[in-house]
Amino acid sequence: AVPFHPQEAHHCGPASLLTMIEASGAAGDYDSLVERVKRLGVPEMVLALSPTREGEATCRLIATMLADTDVTITRLAYGIPLGSHLEYLDEGTLSLALDHRRSFP
Repeated sequence: AVPFHPQEAHHCGPASLLTMIEASGAAGDYDSLVERVKRLGVPEMVLALSPTREGEATCRLIATMLADTDVTITRLAYGIPLGSHLEYLDEGTLSLALDHRRSFP
């Protein structure tokens, strides 16, 4: 198993990503991630990070690093939690949900 060391409770940032890369036996830098993605022919990388500044920065970093590859980069959806009530949502959550809305059905 790969150890996971969040920078803060329930957060994953660039330092945690580097720790996971190192634990997987890779060279221990971000370039090794790109090399492994290319070598293994990874078709898609699903980014599952908290919607925090650290999570956003890490997603942007990874997307930038992999921009010259054929890998499709996706991110888990975020916004309104299932079963919640709209009157309890903060402005940021509602804004994200509106920005990432999709057609129904």
